[in-house]
Amino acid sequence: MSKKQTQAFLEVLNMPAKQAEQWVRVPLGESLPLHENKHTNEYLTDLQGKAGSDIYDQMRKSDTNVKMVLRVCKYPIVACSWRITNDGDAKLDDITAVANAYFMEQMKQSWQGLLFNILTMLEFGFSVFEIIWAPWEYQGKTYLAPKLQFRQQQSIEDIDAETGFMTQNKRDGSEAKIPFSQLVFFIMEQEGDDFRGNSILRSAYRNWYYKDKFLNQWSIAIERNVGGVPVATLPEKYAAQDSPVRKGLERALKDFITHTTQWISIPEGVKLDFVEGKINDQVLTNAINNMDLGIAKSVLVQFLELGTGGNGGAYALSRNLSDIFIQGLQSVVNQVQTVFDRYVLKPFVEANFGAQDNYPRLKAANLDMARKQANFDNLLKLINTGSIEIKRQDEQELRRALDFRPLTEEEMEVEKAPRTIIGGGQFGGSFGSALSRVGEQYLISRSAVPAFLAGSSVRTRKKQLDDAAAKTNDFMRGWILEAGEKLKEDIRRTLGQGNTPAKGLKNIPTPYLSKYTAALKKEIEAMALAGWTDGFAKWERHAAARKQARAALRPLTAQLAEKNGLPSALRAYIDNKSEGLAEDQLVNLRIKAVYTAQKGVNDGLSVEQILADLTDVINDYAVSNKIVQGADLTAAEAVNTGEQQFYKTQVADELHAFEFVAVIDDKTTEWCRQCNGHWYTPWGTAYNRVITPCHFGCRSMLEPIWKEPGQILPAPDNFIPSVAISGAF
Repeated sequence: MSKKQTQAFLEVLNMPAKQAEQWVRVPLGESLPLHENKHTNEYLTDLQGKAGSDIYDQMRKSDTNVKMVLRVCKYPIVACSWRITNDGDAKLDDITAVANAYFMEQMKQSWQGLLFNILTMLEFGFSVFEIIWAPWEYQGKTYLAPKLQFRQQQSIEDIDAETGFMTQNKRDGSEAKIPFSQLVFFIMEQEGDDFRGNSILRSAYRNWYYKDKFLNQWSIAIERNVGGVPVATLPEKYAAQDSPVRKGLERALKDFITHTTQWISIPEGVKLDFVEGKINDQVLTNAINNMDLGIAKSVLVQFLELGTGGNGGAYALSRNLSDIFIQGLQSVVNQVQTVFDRYVLKPFVEANFGAQDNYPRLKAANLDMARKQANFDNLLKLINTGSIEIKRQDEQELRRALDFRPLTEEEMEVEKAPRTIIGGGQFGGSFGSALSRVGEQYLISRSAVPAFLAGSSVRTRKKQLDDAAAKTNDFMRGWILEAGEKLKEDIRRTLGQGNTPAKGLKNIPTPYLSKYTAALKKEIEAMALAGWTDGFAKWERHAAARKQARAALRPLTAQLAEKNGLPSALRAYIDNKSEGLAEDQLVNLRIKAVYTAQKGVNDGLSVEQILADLTDVINDYAVSNKIVQGADLTAAEAVNTGEQQFYKTQVADELHAFEFVAVIDDKTTEWCRQCNGHWYTPWGTAYNRVITPCHFGCRSMLEPIWKEPGQILPAPDNFIPSVAISGAF
């Protein structure tokens, strides 16, 4: 111990020198990262430093299973109720109000957007922000406010804890050296001074790596063998290597194999055969499925995979795993709260109000409720893809977990046939159910089904679907608000009945479920019939010269549907969709309302204060992205399903293929852009993967390619993009 160190102890602690010597130590070791050149503890060279961030970026963008896993981890956290609180310290009320006004309402970037950037620490191991302070005007006063500017992980060349600088590669080719004093790091499982942390995808890397290899091998095998390998037999006069005919034929075959041309000119005397290879689909499929399962298990979401292979009774086992998973999510929330409080919120308070005895804190509420919603949405997706088969015992557990009405003994004894949940993808919710005066008036005023899609074109398609989505959104919002009023009435009555509101609140029923389900069936039916009519119009233009041969075929109108009944497949779609959407939406509304009421009781609020909070919750829910996006996707899906059902049930024998047609502009996703112009075998495997809508906001459509007598059309290529669906759900 040096004299200087001893003196420092004496000045601070008023401790005798001999006693100070027992405690003052000079550090002999270090906590710097093991790999000095990359300043990381990662042993695998491919995943060190910036190269590792590039790979994690590729994993999250190219693999749909990885993307789903990340969404399962992130969405419950983002869906929480985030606020800045002071834990009842009245002296901090004004400071807390100003902090909420800035971070939650007036910050240039929305809190949700900031949170999504923060949570990129999950896939990259860390996220980092440069803090820039700037004036902020609020209620006539000027405050000093921090702008948290996100720095992309793929641009971070080096993070050196020893020097205290981070090096970023800028787009102009230069480097920026940013001191730690201007940075805020959010780090997953930091070890020592390794500021890159540990990505939750790290343990999934091996599975992803081999899955990517298998998919590449599969695509190569399909490309080479599906159409057959061309084998040319040349007569002796063309056999020489320098023969112009031979060279020309080789070029033609090469262009054909690489899809540069769709035809081959065969010289006289040349024999051309196509040899088909054998592809072991099952081996590759099993390997890829195992890789997907390994990816999910590696990040503690194996509860989503339980029940695969048709095993029943699995959901009950997943509940304990789900509890473990929610604990993991809570640890991430705690990390965000701790870093934000210490490095963002506290400096903001001290810069504008001076040092405080206590400080406001960032809090996230309703994580468990958000988890229930996210789990339910993801469960629907897995059922839709066939990954999980739900048995009666599974359904009973699901109903209990989500506060649905439990099945009776009689209902449990009847094993229902599996139901297909048809959808354009997971969209985070669906329509609610409520007896709405707005909804009733809408139904009363609605007369015949409009053929608003008949003869649609690419140019008008978006507007037509937007109009349908807007009408559906208004229709749904009225029902939700009315359901909220009924819930408020029930909650008011329950809270006025005595000293045990918790039991009464739990028993409040879900309002108007059956009535809204019936109304929603009419809504979805109308849009499906409009799509059917559009398909009929396209066929009618094609078959104008052969109308007489198909004179019995007519567009399916509301009157005809009522008289003759809808085709069974279309009716099943309408019934399943409306029942699932109505139940999902209203249950979520009830969960939110009951939770808000119970929390108000626990906080000692009056009945009127609780009802005021309920009003805010219900109004926010009625205009939330969950509702808006649900309306958008349901409208597009219903129209497309109706059109496709016309083709499938009425004129399937006249179809050669479907062409994927996308609206190409700056909003087009890479998935739709790559699919555009490709042909797909009707109702084949590839068709099922590209059926529109592909994602939220999708404006693409599948246009029929009709068979033409005497004309040989190219075979469908059934192209599937290598990219994930960007912006989906």
